[in-house]
Amino acid sequence: RYYLTGYKMTEADFINTLKNIPRKKMEPIRIQLDHIDLKAKNIINNLDGFSFKRFEEKWFEKENANKDVFELFNQVISRKLSEGKISTAINYRCSMKSLQSFYPKLSFIDITPDVLKKYEKHMLSNEKSISTIGIYLRPLRAIINEAINKRYITTNDYPFGLKKYVIPESRNVKKALTKEEFKKIMLYYPEEPLGFEARAKDFWILSYLCQGMNPKDLLLLKKG
Repeated sequence: RYYLTGYKMTEADFINTLKNIPRKKMEPIRIQLDHIDLKAKNIINNLDGFSFKRFEEKWFEKENANKDVFELFNQVISRKLSEGKISTAINYRCSMKSLQSFYPKLSFIDITPDVLKKYEKHMLSNEKSISTIGIYLRPLRAIINEAINKRYITTNDYPFGLKKYVIPESRNVKKALTKEEFKKIMLYYPEEPLGFEARAKDFWILSYLCQGMNPKDLLLLKKG
């Protein structure tokens, strides 16, 4: 099989390049071609049984690892939009914009536990919450998993997990009302039956009866 070297030349120049002592202008190319040849031989010698598939995985490994992370982000965002997953696409885009503000250029090989820790420190210094950091890094983790599936990087390059980088999670402390406190709300009667206080109480009770429905979702309910 043939693989691109990245060089173009005439047949005469190529023959000259292969000479023991090539012309001076061809020397740098000869050095690079020797490096390419040596790389191929080293890969073959270290394979546990030769196959073109195994060879190509190693041959293109470095090239793929240097691919732009944000290029794959945009591909995934476009796919999510075409699937009608608008909210997910927005989450991915917010994640990408946040990462770009700190790392304008980012390749897969650059994403290490140390880099992620620096990003977290940067976010905290800009008064972003632990919850926000988690929201931005979970899409990145999904992108890394996709890059592994595409063989851009190997599982050895995976930066997340124990002894690597763990995405922080905010502590969601549940503060439930006691029965006595709940009873006070239910039995409270505002001075103005149709005032704002009475309306606030009605919305609170409706939210409770709808199993703690979010206020925004409550306001978007349709009559039907």
